[in-house]
Amino acid sequence: MHKHVNGLDLMRVVAIAIVVFQHGALFFNLCYGTPVIWTKTGTIGVTLFFALSGYLIGGMLLDCGDSLRDFRAAGNFWLRRALRTLPNYYLFILVNVAFWYLFQRPRGYENPMRLIPRYAFFVQNFASKPFWFFAESWSLSVEEWFYLLFPLGLFLGLRLLKLPFGRLYWALAVLMILIPVTLRGWVLTPEEWQRGITQVVLYRPDSIAVGLVAVALSRQYPVVWSRLRIPAAVGGLAFLAASFCYMGVGDPDHSSVARTFLPLFVSLGCVLLLPWASTCSNLGGPAINAGIGALARWSYSMYLVNLMMSSTVLSHMQFHYGTAVGIASYVAACVGVSAAIYHGFEAPILRWRDRRIYPAAHPRRLLPLFL
Repeated sequence: MHKHVNGLDLMRVVAIAIVVFQHGALFFNLCYGTPVIWTKTGTIGVTLFFALSGYLIGGMLLDCGDSLRDFRAAGNFWLRRALRTLPNYYLFILVNVAFWYLFQRPRGYENPMRLIPRYAFFVQNFASKPFWFFAESWSLSVEEWFYLLFPLGLFLGLRLLKLPFGRLYWALAVLMILIPVTLRGWVLTPEEWQRGITQVVLYRPDSIAVGLVAVALSRQYPVVWSRLRIPAAVGGLAFLAASFCYMGVGDPDHSSVARTFLPLFVSLGCVLLLPWASTCSNLGGPAINAGIGALARWSYSMYLVNLMMSSTVLSHMQFHYGTAVGIASYVAACVGVSAAIYHGFEAPILRWRDRRIYPAAHPRRLLPLFL
C-alpha cells in the first residue's frame, strides 16, 4: 500500500481550479471582451492533469513490472482503469445530450446524436480537431488512448519480444515524446493550430509521457529527486509563467518553433513541480489535508461539469444578480454538483472495483479477465 501524498492532491486541485477559472474567464471574454490572456490558463490546467496521469499511471506500471506479460495482469490493469474513468465519461455523454436538448437545441445547435458513436470509442479527436459537442472530452480521449496504448506496448514487448521491462519502459516513454513532437513540427500549419488541432490525440502523448519519465527518475534517483524539490518547483513555475505570458501576448500561431515545442515546454514546467508535490506529505494540518483531499477526489467530476456551470449558472446569476453573485454561484455549483456526483455515483463504483479487482502488481489475487 502506497502512502498517501497530499502534495499530489494539491497539484490536482490547482489543475482543476485553473480549468474552472478558465471556463469562467471564457464566459466573461465572450460577453464583455475581457483580456484574452485569461482564457489561456486552461492549457496549463489540463497539462497539469496530463503530467499527473503520466506520473501516477507510470508508477502503477512500474509496480506491475514483468507481471504485465500475463494476460490476466494486463487485463486487470485495464479493467481497473476503465472502472475509474469510463462510468463518469459515459454518464456525461448522456448529460451533455440532455444539456443540448434543454439549452442548446433552442439556440440552433445541431443534433449531436450522429456524433455519439465517435465519443463512445474516443475517436472524436483521434486524428482531427474536436467537435463542439462535449468539448472538454478532448483531454479524456488523449488520456484513454494513453491508458490503452502504453500498457499494450509493454504487454506486447514483454510477451512477444521478451524485452527487459526497464529498457522497454524507457524506450516506449521516449517514443511517446518524440513522435508527437515530430508530428507537430512536420504537419501543423498556423491555420490548424488556430483551429485547436493540438487538442488531437496524435499530437499530445508527450504531455503524459513526461510524467512517465519523471516517475522512473524518481524511483531510480530518490535522494536527488527529494533534494531538487525546491529548485525544480521554482524552475517549473518559471517555465509555466513564461509559457503563459507567451500564449497571451506572443504569437504562437505563426511560429513553427512554438507550434512544435510549446506543448512540451508547458509539460516540462508541470513535471518540474512533481519533486516537491510527490514529497509533500503535509499541507498544513489535518483539516487542510482533508479539504484538499476531498477536492482532489471530486476533481474528475468537476472537470466534466464546470463548463456547463459556466454557461448556465454563471451566465444566469451574472446577468440577474451581478458579477460577484455570478462567480460565487458558479464556484459553489461546481463544487456542490461534483461532490454529489462523486459520492452518489463515482465512489460506489470505485469501492466495488477495489473489493473485486486487484492491481496487476498482486498476481496471486487476480480475477479471471472476463469476470
